[in-house]
Amino acid sequence: MGDVARRRRFARAGARGVAVLAGAVLLAGCPIKTVDPVPGTDVPPVDVQGPAPADMCPAGQYPVVAAYGLADGAFRWVTCDTGPDMYVSTAASADHVWVERLDVEREMLRIDVRSGEIVGRGAAANYPGDVPDGADVRRTSPPSTASVFVRGGQDDPLQGIDKQTGEAVWAAVGVPAYDDVWAGDDEAVYVVSWDMTGQTPGSWMVAYAIETGEERWKADLDELGLPWHAANGRLFTMWSDLNVLDTADGSLLWSTSYDRSSDYPRLFGAVTNADTVFVSFTMVPSGGD
Repeated sequence: MGDVARRRRFARAGARGVAVLAGAVLLAGCPIKTVDPVPGTDVPPVDVQGPAPADMCPAGQYPVVAAYGLADGAFRWVTCDTGPDMYVSTAASADHVWVERLDVEREMLRIDVRSGEIVGRGAAANYPGDVPDGADVRRTSPPSTASVFVRGGQDDPLQGIDKQTGEAVWAAVGVPAYDDVWAGDDEAVYVVSWDMTGQTPGSWMVAYAIETGEERWKADLDELGLPWHAANGRLFTMWSDLNVLDTADGSLLWSTSYDRSSDYPRLFGAVTNADTVFVSFTMVPSGGD
């Protein structure tokens, strides 16, 4: 797929706006599928890929969120539910991951990071509720430093704006995954970019320094999907597969290689703690930027 066509294929799928805010009431969790533990321990063996999303859950159930080892991609568990809905990983701590169900009710699930058991449910309007300080939280707006903030979107130019003067200090070609899904950290913003002149075909994943707009690295977008989240020195990109890149140089550390014959369940968000990345799924198309 060509440069702009590829960007529009991903970008125009759109993302529903994500509510910021789930008090949780302790309830029994939904069925959870895990790999068998190592005999005599409760530690799952390493399975870099695990089952394909369409095969993760029993018949009549759908994946909500799956856990993978941050360092090696070891598949650990998946939480399943009966609703063919849209879920997005919202926050993660050492103990829990928060996943929002993006439907009319806007429900937030709190899930145990060790077992995948749902240990709390609450209205998304009450989030962040019990999310502790220091938790990894999905970014719904562009990143910034002490002196520069990033501005942009699907239909807006990507710029670095001086916080004191309000003037643009740099401009570059790039768009986020969706208007409310930004991959960024303390130093860089990670976007999809292409050659505006059309002389060079294709699209790239690009890291721009927030302070200067300097291009730190770029990687061919062909197999990477969209930039969803950055944390702990890792950039998580996805569409049909999850790809984990080193934010320092864009090198691919590990990825899944699922069958792409079906559009759903599709990967739809990621957050991480110190040793695990939690990837959420959607069974429905999203409604716009």
